[in-house]
Amino acid sequence: MANETERRQRSASEFTARTLVNVVRGLSSSAEPSSALRELLKRSAASRGLLNELLGDEERPAGLRATAAVALGREAHPETEEALVKALAAEDPSVARRAAEALGKIGSEAALAALRKARPADEPARRSVDFASALISARFGLAAERLPNPPQGQEIAVDRSTADQLLPARVGPKQKAAVLAAAEQELPGIPLADQALVGLECGRHFYALGLTAQLRQIADLGVLADADAVLGVLFERAPSNDHYFLFEYLLANPGRGGRRVEVYGVQPNGTFAHSGELQPASGAFRLRTVDPRASPPVDIHGTYDAATGALRFDEILVQSDFRVAQMEPTLD
Repeated sequence: MANETERRQRSASEFTARTLVNVVRGLSSSAEPSSALRELLKRSAASRGLLNELLGDEERPAGLRATAAVALGREAHPETEEALVKALAAEDPSVARRAAEALGKIGSEAALAALRKARPADEPARRSVDFASALISARFGLAAERLPNPPQGQEIAVDRSTADQLLPARVGPKQKAAVLAAAEQELPGIPLADQALVGLECGRHFYALGLTAQLRQIADLGVLADADAVLGVLFERAPSNDHYFLFEYLLANPGRGGRRVEVYGVQPNGTFAHSGELQPASGAFRLRTVDPRASPPVDIHGTYDAATGALRFDEILVQSDFRVAQMEPTLD
């Protein structure tokens, strides 16, 4: 028994792609299935057909199916969308959640109908379904589905006496290449504009903000008073290496009365992190934190020039010493 366990724990990198495929399909015990799938994905040897098959096989472990759903969210294809739509009804909430997140990235307008019908009992899965609908609506400039706005006045005030004032940081060639590689993989349906990036450094955390091609194509910001849009995406650098992962989407929704545009920072799982507004006439914007578990309190002011695509920050305040406990009521 010990020898069998030891054999199964051999590194998946030691096996051929064919053996790894058999492991994933449950036809071989040469390696651990999740490790085998990760190695196939690393080698770009997991075909769309295999991933679709795996996602649709309810006999396979939920973790494998969820990983397949994430991978399928990296390429828009009719067969992929069909497999992800079916997975919305998966009994395991992690599979349904990952399928919804993938559909948000690559789903067509037709996927909205399926997402509207999906009502998972699991709250995180339901939140991902709702956000996927909102993201598709924003990607296509519709006014079809939106997340409920955070309650007015929920933004956290920054204590200027203890806040740090940050300046935009340069994104060097190596960092830029890493961010663009991550964007190509994570955001196949949301191209960035001219590959222009702005760096934001906060302590040991480094972020790269990319504006979208969708925003760059808007010559008059007034159109945002009538339609949703994805304005930008924020990537964070992993502390251990130069790998970047998707941290937040910046979405625009028409504001009340059409006089302003509401801007939200939403994490990939549908959690609101930031909230603010954009003045279409001047391009002036402001963004603040609404959930300190997702981000320390920030107060960011700046302007965006639709004619030139120039983004300027007038002030970036971050209260890094803020503690979530400060929001909790004190018990007598």
